[in-house]
Amino acid sequence: MTVSTFYDVAAGGFIQSTDAVYATSRAGAALTVDAAGSQAQVGQWHNGAAYFNWEAFIGWDTSAIPDTDVVSAATLDIYVSTDGSTAAEFVYEVFASAWGGALDVGDWVPGANLAALTRIAYLDTAASGGTGAKTFTSEAGFPAAVSKTGITYVMIASSRMRTNNAPAASGSEFGFFYVNEITPGSIFVPKLTVTHAAGPPPPPAAVRPSMMI
Repeated sequence: MTVSTFYDVAAGGFIQSTDAVYATSRAGAALTVDAAGSQAQVGQWHNGAAYFNWEAFIGWDTSAIPDTDVVSAATLDIYVSTDGSTAAEFVYEVFASAWGGALDVGDWVPGANLAALTRIAYLDTAASGGTGAKTFTSEAGFPAAVSKTGITYVMIASSRMRTNNAPAASGSEFGFFYVNEITPGSIFVPKLTVTHAAGPPPPPAAVRPSMMI
């Protein structure tokens, strides 16, 4: 059994949506992309005049895992730099994604579509203790989301956005975490830990019976 650790590909970031109407912001409006900063934002906020929603995107090059190996476990670690869940606690929810490494507004997932996705990991801000290094709780579907031939892409969104819970006026329910760091092993770098092992050998080729003469 092998435990491999991967650090984020320097192409992650977040998408912001904003509108005066919560339903419109949740669906995706006036979308902007930040794929160059050192931090990504997840959650939602009402500043008294407009609603803001954020989704974050990360990827790891996991192609070093042998194609014939079986992945039995996967764990996500991030470093939360800002805990803005002052109005309402929320859950960071991680979903497998196909955002493809070049983040653009087309990668935005409308809030109404989140319920149809399979959650592969999560972190509850009510129990996680604010800022600092955090280990997500993995779901049963996480191992199957790990790519053995290329990049493992994920998207992170707020549980309250998925459940259509609009933030109260001047309500903050968001967080920032580090992405695009360039020092593998640093606690600030999003880390994916994968446990894998060689799969069973292929069955023997069928032996053709000899021909009777």
